[in-house]
Amino acid sequence: MVLTYFEIGKMIIEEGQKGKERADYGKRMLLVISRKLTQDFGKGFSETNIKQMRVFYEIGKTVFRCQIELSSLRIQAISFTNI
Repeated sequence: MVLTYFEIGKMIIEEGQKGKERADYGKRMLLVISRKLTQDFGKGFSETNIKQMRVFYEIGKTVFRCQIELSSLRIQAISFTNI
C-alpha cells in the first residue's frame, strides 16, 4: 500500500503538475483523480487522501535523496580510511 500511495503522489506531481508547486488547473485535478480512482478501485481515494499521497511523495522523495547522499558520503569515508 505504501508504494501505491507513493506512486500515486508521484503521478500527481510529475504528470499532473509537471513538477510545479500546483497544477495550472489546481484543485479540480485532485477531484478528478479521486473520482477516477474511487470508480476503478473503490473506497480510500477521497480528495483528502489524494492530497496526502501527493505530500507523502514529496516527503519520501526528499528522504530518499538524503539517504543516497548519506550512502555516498559513507562510501567516500570508507574509501578515504582505506588509503
